[in-house]
Amino acid sequence: MKIIKFFLQYFRFFLFNEYREKQLSLYVSREIKNLIKDKKELKILDFGSGMNPIVIKLIYSNIISKHNHIKLNIDCYDFYTDKQISILNKELDNISFYKLSELNKVSNNYDFALILDVLHHVGINDTEKISNIINNLSRISKFIIIKDHFCNNFFSKIILIIMDFIGNFYNNVNIPKLYFTEKIYNEILKNNNMLEIKRLTNYYYYKKYWLFFTNPNLHFISIFTCEKSNHINK
Repeated sequence: MKIIKFFLQYFRFFLFNEYREKQLSLYVSREIKNLIKDKKELKILDFGSGMNPIVIKLIYSNIISKHNHIKLNIDCYDFYTDKQISILNKELDNISFYKLSELNKVSNNYDFALILDVLHHVGINDTEKISNIINNLSRISKFIIIKDHFCNNFFSKIILIIMDFIGNFYNNVNIPKLYFTEKIYNEILKNNNMLEIKRLTNYYYYKKYWLFFTNPNLHFISIFTCEKSNHINK
């Protein structure tokens, strides 16, 4: 099993070379920069940062490179061990890592909460758990940005499973059997009275010569406000 995971890790890097992470961080950073206006201080919460948090590091770099006057602090939460937190917290001064269990004690207010390719691992059928995550984050955030997948048919489901297997199996992340449909996702937002202000679809996360993986319809970014007064036209 270790050999398989080792092979997948280097096969993934050889095949994609972090292209997906760079594209995702670019799209998310751009939307954040469009919303922050002239803020001098910015606080971001990243829910489910992962054991190799490349995306959030790229988001940090993207924002700072264009807005170096901003004091940017990012808090990342996941199922980390004490050892993992100790290692991760040495990398960047303005990005801090915490155990997911500590999120319940958070009283800070964040400008953005990010949930990037996480919810389908929670379990699409467990709408109560997904709702609890969204509601808990909306309590302490002004905006929430969700990146996830839409499954349109059996073929797209197989493609998504393969993508998840290549991208996550070596990190011991569970590979889901179900993914969002637009109907299911819209119902979750509606049931939780969430005000979606923008949805990004038809964006490419993989190079076009990667055939089926490039299908932009498999991906979406959803942005919604946790303050009704923040409504922005789509």
